[in-house]
Amino acid sequence: MSHKIISYQEARAVFADLRKKRKTIVQCHGTFDLVHPGHVIHFEEAKKLGDRLVVTMTAAAHVNKGPGRPFFNDALRAKSLAALESVDYVVVIPHPGAVEAIELV
Repeated sequence: MSHKIISYQEARAVFADLRKKRKTIVQCHGTFDLVHPGHVIHFEEAKKLGDRLVVTMTAAAHVNKGPGRPFFNDALRAKSLAALESVDYVVVIPHPGAVEAIELV
């Protein structure tokens, strides 16, 4: 499972290699502080659209959902996502917006 969690820095090379191999990469981005059944269904459906499902996650430092949020730190949120069968890669995005996450993939 931990092999699914890759750093922001290594993600560029991993995704470039997948594109070189003509693999279709599907991306879901969010906070995923509390993974719920809706997320799981969303990931399962997204996975059907390509060869690899990448879940990019906003780093806790940039989550602004109120006091005490996120409930879980980056490592625990990433581990929860990586435990899902449909998810191929998890990347913590060290930026406040989704633009850098989209450009990464």
